[in-house]
Amino acid sequence: MNRIISAILYTIGILTLITGFGIYRRDHDYIYKRQNLLYCFATFFSSIWSFGYAMIWVQTNPETARKWRAFGMAGVFLHIKANKKKEITGYY
Repeated sequence: MNRIISAILYTIGILTLITGFGIYRRDHDYIYKRQNLLYCFATFFSSIWSFGYAMIWVQTNPETARKWRAFGMAGVFLHIKANKKKEITGYY
């Protein structure tokens, strides 16, 4: 069961990352390029979050799992910061 949850979280992280980079490369207009760059950052940090939490499930050592949790939480805080940037600039 732990490996299934880990695989699902890892797959979601990879798909989120692919989607973010795909949308960033799609449009070449300046306004859309800036919006897409912010979206790409948000998806990248979301992927870090998902990957960090995926690795928690397969760890046998609590100390290693704690480090992966800290790595995942860094992705959460950076994801929130990227979304704050969207609110400040007015681009969604």
